[in-house]
Amino acid sequence: MPRVRTIQEFQDETLLFKSMLPIKAMIGVGLLISTVMPWKVSLALGFAMVGGTFVKAILSRMGLYIDPLTKQVLKGRKTALIKGDFVVFHIGARANRHVDGNYKWIGDAFEIMTQELEDNPDLGCLGVEAYVGKTGTISIQYWKSLDQLNAWARSGRNTHSGAWARLMKMGRETTNYGFWHEAFEVKNGKYDAIYLNMPPLLLGNCRNVELKQISGKMSSAAGRAGNSDGTDYATHLGKPDY
Repeated sequence: MPRVRTIQEFQDETLLFKSMLPIKAMIGVGLLISTVMPWKVSLALGFAMVGGTFVKAILSRMGLYIDPLTKQVLKGRKTALIKGDFVVFHIGARANRHVDGNYKWIGDAFEIMTQELEDNPDLGCLGVEAYVGKTGTISIQYWKSLDQLNAWARSGRNTHSGAWARLMKMGRETTNYGFWHEAFEVKNGKYDAIYLNMPPLLLGNCRNVELKQISGKMSSAAGRAGNSDGTDYATHLGKPDY
């Protein structure tokens, strides 16, 4: 099964900025700027920046607008089925102090590497999702094997090698930036995944993965992980298959 969407689709390019500047600070900056502008200009700029969001929210409330990602929502409970072992890889970065040009370079490097993985499925990457929060950025990747992940990371022909060397040098010279990764090897069938009324995402949006309606053995978490026949479903939650 191919990926339903790539990481670039529906991506909010402002998330990194939003994670570093609290909403109160952004409002405060806007108010300060408005004091030196004619009120008509401030009003026009304010409407231009938030008008579209408000209009979409109103139309959505009226049932007249559905955003593109919501259109991909799959009704009911689904699980993700993948044959064989696979690897879950987490990698991220954080600005510990001031943000400078290096942080933009880090973001650009992540985007370039992700695009390479999207464009070259033979490298072994099954899918990628990215998130931003107070602890920094995180890229959640799924790979066919640790061997393919390490081969891509170490190969001088791929985009990761040069970025890796620069990040290592930066890490030795300053604590302004932090970098990390974690890798988990998942054995065949020894995992649980459930998506209720969600668009395909994470493992459910990977290559070679089938999204299947939950029923029978798949009704319980233990059953989906291959540890029961599904009859241990928590019945107080209602019918197991809907």
